[in-house]
Parts: sequence; structure tokens; C-alpha cells
Amino acid sequence: MSNKTPNKGHKNVDTSEEKKAAASARIEKRISILEEIVSKREANFESMEGLPKKLVEFTDNSDWIIGDVDLKSMTFGRGTYYQKWNRDRFEKRLNSIFERIKQPKKVDDEVQMLNKKVAQLELENINLMETNLLLDRKLSREVKLLKQQLEASQNANRRLQELLSQKAVIVPFNKP
Repeated sequence: MSNKTPNKGHKNVDTSEEKKAAASARIEKRISILEEIVSKREANFESMEGLPKKLVEFTDNSDWIIGDVDLKSMTFGRGTYYQKWNRDRFEKRLNSIFERIKQPKKVDDEVQMLNKKVAQLELENINLMETNLLLDRKLSREVKLLKQQLEASQNANRRLQELLSQKAVIVPFNKP
């Protein structure tokens, strides 16, 4: 037999349920904060710059965390994340957040395009309102002119009716 003693370091590892739960809670808290930040930025059409895109950045860097947060309460190593119970629980969720960060919705371009379209439609609306005003003024002038012509025509008609009635009295009818 050899003089070497077997490595008994594995017995020093505490795998109690409390430690597992505490580690999972730290991971959950960190993921929740990242998810909240990503959702806010998506809602406000902001850039995803500065947010972690990989697990290494997520675990090792805390610069992306904003606000008054206890960093110690959500610090963990990649080894903790890679434990089977944590990886099974968080991997899909975390990867979907990383995808949202890497490929944000192209809403910025759409918003800019729609804002340009709104500005163009507002300009067209102003032009149409000006044209409508000009047409309204022209129509008012035409209506006024037609009313004057109608009035003049009615006056001429009355005058001619009076002349006709005056001449009708004078004109003798020949009796056959």
C-alpha cells in the first residue's frame, strides 16, 4: 500500500439544503434584477449597451447593476451556477435574457421611421388645411358673386316683368 492518504476534500463540501436554497436565491435575485433592467430598456426603447451578454460577464461584473442593491446578497461564482439544480432551474431563463440583450427588438428603427411618417403626415395635413382654406375662400367669393348675379338677374327679371305688364296694357288686342 502506498503512504498517500486519499483526498477527503469532498467530505468538506456542505451540500445542505439551506446552502443550496441560499445559492439559488442569490442567483434568482441577480437574474431578476437583470431581467427588470432589460424589460425597462425594451419598454423605453433604450440601448442594451453595458449589460452582460455572457455568463462570465453576468457573474464576474457588477457594473451593470444600478441602484442601491446589496451586491454581497447576490454574488456567486460560476461553479455555483453550474450546479445541476441551479443550471436546470435558471439556464433557459438566463439564456433568453442574454438573447434579448444581444438582439434587441429593432424598435428604435421602427420608432424613428414612424416619427418621420408622423412628421410627414403632419406636414401634409398642414398643406391640406391651407388648401382647404384657400378653396373655402374661393368658394365664398364664387357664392357671393353668384348671389350678386342672381340678385341682378332677379332685378332685371322684375324690371322686364314691369315693362311687359306696362306694354301689355298699351298693346290693343285685335278682335277678329
